[in-house]
Amino acid sequence: MRRNTSLICLVWALGVALAPVAASTSIYMTPEALAERATVVVEGQVTRIASGPDANGLRVATYIDLDIDQVHRGPADLTGLTVREAGGVAGDLVLEIDAAPHYTVGERVFVFLEAADDGALRTVGMFYGKYSLAGSDSDDVEPARRDLADRGRIFRAPLRDGDDDVAPVEEIDKRSLVSLTASMATPRHQRQGRLESAASTDNWRPRPVEYDAIDWQRIEEWQPTPATDRGFASDLTTYELDDQDLRPRFVALSSSNPARWVQSDSGSAVVIDVDPTGNPLGNDAQATAEMVRAFDAWNDVPESRLLLSLGNGNDNFVATHAQSPAAAYPDRSVILFDDPYNDISNPSGCSGVLAIGGYWRTTSMAGMVNGVNFHPVLRLYVIFNNNFSCFLGDADNLAEVAAHELGHGIGLGHSWVFDALMRSSAYGGRGPRLGDDDLDAAHCHYPHAVGMVTPNGGEQLTVGETYGIQWSASAESSGDPGSVRLQLSTDGGQAWSTIADGTANDGWYDWTVPDTPGTDMRVRVVRPARMGANPSLYDEFCSDDVSNSSFEIVAASPTEPGDIDLGSLRLEPSGFGDVRVSWEAGCSTSISGYTVYEGSLATLRGGQYQVTAAVCDAGLDLEEVLTPSGADRFYLVVPHDASREGGLGVDSDGTLRPAPSSPCRASTTGSSCS
Repeated sequence: MRRNTSLICLVWALGVALAPVAASTSIYMTPEALAERATVVVEGQVTRIASGPDANGLRVATYIDLDIDQVHRGPADLTGLTVREAGGVAGDLVLEIDAAPHYTVGERVFVFLEAADDGALRTVGMFYGKYSLAGSDSDDVEPARRDLADRGRIFRAPLRDGDDDVAPVEEIDKRSLVSLTASMATPRHQRQGRLESAASTDNWRPRPVEYDAIDWQRIEEWQPTPATDRGFASDLTTYELDDQDLRPRFVALSSSNPARWVQSDSGSAVVIDVDPTGNPLGNDAQATAEMVRAFDAWNDVPESRLLLSLGNGNDNFVATHAQSPAAAYPDRSVILFDDPYNDISNPSGCSGVLAIGGYWRTTSMAGMVNGVNFHPVLRLYVIFNNNFSCFLGDADNLAEVAAHELGHGIGLGHSWVFDALMRSSAYGGRGPRLGDDDLDAAHCHYPHAVGMVTPNGGEQLTVGETYGIQWSASAESSGDPGSVRLQLSTDGGQAWSTIADGTANDGWYDWTVPDTPGTDMRVRVVRPARMGANPSLYDEFCSDDVSNSSFEIVAASPTEPGDIDLGSLRLEPSGFGDVRVSWEAGCSTSISGYTVYEGSLATLRGGQYQVTAAVCDAGLDLEEVLTPSGADRFYLVVPHDASREGGLGVDSDGTLRPAPSSPCRASTTGSSCS
């Protein structure tokens, strides 16, 4: 096997920690399935949890020492053993794995164990095979509890009464586990087509072969009293923990260390290779196509800038890499089938862990997004288990599980929301469809940038005018720009009212400025979450921008009626020598009435412009019936506002027409009225 010393040296030399995180998808494993598979079954107490790299730099793992009370399968004289699980600490290198079981120093446990390829013991079914004991070792009916809360995506799991959620804690009496273990025949299981025996004492070790050569980095230890000292752990040296809690942790994408792909902020794609070898569909091209379907599920979120892209769809990763991407930092992001590195506990029938997915990150920070400080992700991986054609042989199921595991690879944890693809419960037959909660999660981790352009501060807008609100938006990979909400604050951003909701995200909105004069106005553009705010994780919105500073809205100035244009003027007979003068309204709501002037065309032809008031208060009905004072008459309609009226406009040569000798009201000048 190829050594991995280059990984450790690179990490230490740069002073940057690369941390893979993983989460699982599984089909529920019964206690019977555990008993069928287990090589060793014991109960005892956790005396020590420690982690570090082996001397060859081949593996970073966590080692759990057990002081044994009773052996239910295995050598009767066994007094202690060590369980090796994925994850741990090696200098600045941190591995956080979700699917591994949670052990605690001092805890009493009932565990089902199996041998890894090198003989080291690990928990059967990963988190499924470990039970916590709540009573004493002499109590056969003491409760044995299995924690399934937030432990990955569990298909066909028992539900809580009256709820859709997986039961967070299962409880069975220890006597039942002992009886199951005794009743099962010699365990046998299949791995990649080989039928193997798991009962022989020749193929497992009480301690991993590398145990004495570990460079211990993090250690937590229980100090037994002399009365309970069984000898196995008494020779262990005590190490002090650092000031910070750096114990090996097995977390589901811990909220204390969130991570994301920072290149998405510049529109760069996350490139993922697929090695289709051993895929459960038996068709390499189709298996790769189902992975692309899973990519597209995350790519097609209008509010998210994340872009997953297929690199090599026929990669030969397994043939060219001696170690799993879940154990050694890989040179590329990759999806693998058939558990080629034996990372996952083998299935029992059609139960067990279907797949794991996760990422490698650094301990440096990538910056803050929506109030959360993120680590940058460097690689992701998805690994499907072997011998699961019973479920993964269906193309929709394969794509669904892939999309869920990719969700972990992009930094997302589990959801308790019904219809979420990232929920820790069963679907099947769904395909890679995201629910609204998944869409919001992608949005909040990878938001499209929106930026307010105008009004952005310092502008003066007038009540009643039409103003173009402008904003910018980063390009959407799927071509669906989505929609935005526009809001106005009249108090500098303390409270907001909606201008428009669900308007197209095209960067422009014609806004009629409301009658809310003030000096502390701001506008913001928002891409709202589909399921509303998530205040426990993020601010109210996951992508928005606000005017940089305040702008002003001012009341419309008192209208100078001479500046108001009227529409067309009509003149028609009205019987008995009268004429009907009608006109279209002026464009201002401040017009209080109209004056109608009458003049002589003969006088006008003679070069003199003279008019007299025919009606001073024509009202707002836009017409008057008049009796002409002579032949060849013309009429002029002028709007007025309270005590002032418009001027008489200009002649065809542009000269200002003189005001009448007796106007009805004081007149403005510079009128364009006619």
